[in-house]
Amino acid sequence: MSHGIEALGALILIALATGIAGLAQVLKERRPYSAKLLMSPAEQEAYRRLRAALPDRLIFAQVQLCRFIEARKGLKREWHNRIAQLSADFVICEADSSVIAVVEIDDRTHGRAKQRQRDEKKNRACSSAGIRMIRWPARGLPDVQTMREELALNRAASAESKKAVADGALRR
Repeated sequence: MSHGIEALGALILIALATGIAGLAQVLKERRPYSAKLLMSPAEQEAYRRLRAALPDRLIFAQVQLCRFIEARKGLKREWHNRIAQLSADFVICEADSSVIAVVEIDDRTHGRAKQRQRDEKKNRACSSAGIRMIRWPARGLPDVQTMREELALNRAASAESKKAVADGALRR
């Protein structure tokens, strides 16, 4: 009789374990996503310093390139697809949202071949659009004053960026 009770107990435990595992899978399937931080710790620190260095500028984080760069008329689909999956760590803008510069924070992953290719695509896209690209290492970010100096956004650079936007609007 005790063997029968032990067997019954084992079956009950197996059924409970299977049920819990099944329930966990059902819950996981209903909620396949979870929230995560928008910026890495190095990017958060860079953002704080950028805000302090450029209090009168708009600073946007994690922006897809296709939100501020577009292909010329007739080349839209092919060239758009080349940058659609790329994002900039920070986009620095004037009050009217015209882009002044893009800032990238390069951590250790930027030494990998695939990431270097992505970085080069970003560099070429920004250069082609007349947008200044600035890269800083995640370890050894410049201080606020150095950021302010490096991002000395003189009127000529800003005017050049605005002209590039106007030229693009005229060619559409």
